[in-house]
Amino acid sequence: MSHPRETEIVDRLRLARMFQMNDLRRSIFAAKANFLTALGLVSYTEFWGHFLTGSDAARAAFDAFFTYLGGSYPAVLANEPRIYDRLRCGLAHEYVPKHRAFSIVGENADLSDDQIRARPMRQHGVEVTPKAITVINARYYVDLADAVDRFIGEVPQRLQSPGSSVERRCDQVNFAHFT
Repeated sequence: MSHPRETEIVDRLRLARMFQMNDLRRSIFAAKANFLTALGLVSYTEFWGHFLTGSDAARAAFDAFFTYLGGSYPAVLANEPRIYDRLRCGLAHEYVPKHRAFSIVGENADLSDDQIRARPMRQHGVEVTPKAITVINARYYVDLADAVDRFIGEVPQRLQSPGSSVERRCDQVNFAHFT
């Protein structure tokens, strides 16, 4: 049996996904706005984490969706448990990650999502060493897009849980301006 609001909720999430991923593609390939892209990526990671967790806690939401990205992202978080503070808060509030050198890898050519995924040199979109944090915008973008698609595909099942974090968060977000 489906949830009475399943179609509405899935449609809202798909609309948010479309806006975000279209903006990210434009900022990576057309505008080449590397810093804004990196800031968008970490902000959108937190946004989707709120739906995943139902938590109002920003760090918990970010960490949960960063882990949900899969691949090597859980290992990045395990090796740098303060990635939210250092990267997301650093970019949002101080223009650079805290306590580390910082670089962003941008793109010179317009690539399809499949071309980005096929690149052998970059297996994930965030690299952390004791001295530096590097964001590989295009890779992080496809990893985020894939995770969001996977999450949206799970929404019908997630809505079956009483007090679903997805439904609760949908009711908190003003989707009226997503047109």
